[in-house]
Amino acid sequence: MEVECREGRPLWVRFRGKQPVVRLLDAWRVGGRWWLGEGGRDYFLLEVAGGLVLEVFREGERWVLSRVLD
Repeated sequence: MEVECREGRPLWVRFRGKQPVVRLLDAWRVGGRWWLGEGGRDYFLLEVAGGLVLEVFREGERWVLSRVLD
């Protein structure tokens, strides 16, 4: 999955084509198990054009689609 950001805020996602983020609904950070050397994840709940809501997270430089809500 590809996500384009500006100043850490997602502006575009590539899911079923390139779609603009209409609204950032929520953002949160989940800490990893530091004792195992895991880093944290930054989660975003995004509304994209057409009303679809995507939950994505960033782990380092990699973006992952966690779930899709319609």
